[in-house]
Amino acid sequence: MSRQRRYHFEGNRALIEVRVKSPRQLFDVRDPAPFRERDLDDELVEYILSCAEEFSSKQEFKIVVHLTEVADPELHASAISSAVSQYFEFEADLKRRQLTHVLRTAQFFLLIGLSTLFICLGVAHSIDDSKWPQAILREGLVIFGWVAMWRPIELVLYDWWPHWGRVKLLRKLAKSPVQVLEP
Repeated sequence: MSRQRRYHFEGNRALIEVRVKSPRQLFDVRDPAPFRERDLDDELVEYILSCAEEFSSKQEFKIVVHLTEVADPELHASAISSAVSQYFEFEADLKRRQLTHVLRTAQFFLLIGLSTLFICLGVAHSIDDSKWPQAILREGLVIFGWVAMWRPIELVLYDWWPHWGRVKLLRKLAKSPVQVLEP
């Protein structure tokens, strides 16, 4: 039994195909900017991103917009193509700034965490643990110092990675060719 492909390919590029009646459906109607400068529709963006996420990070894409009605003179094929590319480039820049913020926060939290750890270890080391209340206090300070490092380590090791992956995907989509097929 042959497995049916979900996506079409053009050479080595996976085609992310979108079918709409009118080019106006591609844009967010809540955005008051002129159509060429508007944000893309949230559902359209989610669809394109979910399609792109199904492939490996090395896969190249081409976004194909199928229109069933004749395009608006204001929204000709090159304007739509440019608007889609610019939107994903803007989103990539926004996500990159968020990544920068996460990394700065991680550095700040790491500084706080290390300071707390060194202070706790220093105080714990100076406590005589010959009696049980001091031994409990000493162990508590050591544990508290290491727990203070939990969030900084989480930020440094894990929290930046999803942002970086999204930046790469958005940049790839921004550079992907966009083809508009009119009836």
